[in-house]
Amino acid sequence: MDKCPGCGRALKLFDVKPKCKECGYDLMLHSMQADLDKDAEKAEKEFEKFDRLMAKLSAFFEKIKKKLPKKKKKKEQKAAPLPKNSKNVKKKSSKNKAKKQTKSAKKKHR
Repeated sequence: MDKCPGCGRALKLFDVKPKCKECGYDLMLHSMQADLDKDAEKAEKEFEKFDRLMAKLSAFFEKIKKKLPKKKKKKEQKAAPLPKNSKNVKKKSSKNKAKKQTKSAKKKHR
């Protein structure tokens, strides 16, 4: 900066203080404020672009959601317990009995 933005006084090369000697204008904040203003404008533009993109995506997903078939909730059914005298149990027991009989027959022949 060659001149103070507040009073227009010429600044020297070795004038490194953050404030102007004559008017007390904060030279550091002047440049920071300009940078912040630029950043704010840039952020607003980016947010608008993002907001438009999100609006398009949400509309797209709503269309897809309408096309998908709805899932029906199935009621859980408890499995009926098997009766104690079922056919499967008898088959297993008859096989076991046959094995036991053959084992006992082999022992007798020895």
